[in-house]
Amino acid sequence: MRRISCLLLLCIMAGMLDAQEPMIIITNADMEIESIDASTLRNIFLGKKTKWDDGKKISPVTIKSGEIYELFLSNIVRKSSHAFDNYWRQRIYTGKGAPPVQFKNEQEVIRYIERTPGSIGYVSSQSVENSDNQFRVIKVKK
Repeated sequence: MRRISCLLLLCIMAGMLDAQEPMIIITNADMEIESIDASTLRNIFLGKKTKWDDGKKISPVTIKSGEIYELFLSNIVRKSSHAFDNYWRQRIYTGKGAPPVQFKNEQEVIRYIERTPGSIGYVSSQSVENSDNQFRVIKVKK
């Protein structure tokens, strides 16, 4: 029985080591941030938080569509893509802000974040596997 328990524990640990988050949050390399809580990240992409703690303007970046876009919206923003679009239409109409900058693909998001101070966005973890990392990956605290 003990042997089975140890074997089961090893299998679980091996699975945890191989498990990779499907999506990562990235910021400009100059940002002095290691982690961010999910509610703050949500507020950034909803235009409710527009400045970093050091006073720099936040420039949120998103992908226009796709699996990672839908995953980010449902897990972090807690809205469907339709609800997110409607939310921003209303904010624009009432003069309460501008939506995140949108790009067609993850490589465009990465290039923008690398060049833009204060920027933050998300990409799939696979999209940065062979990257020279001119950005900072930050952890999301739940």
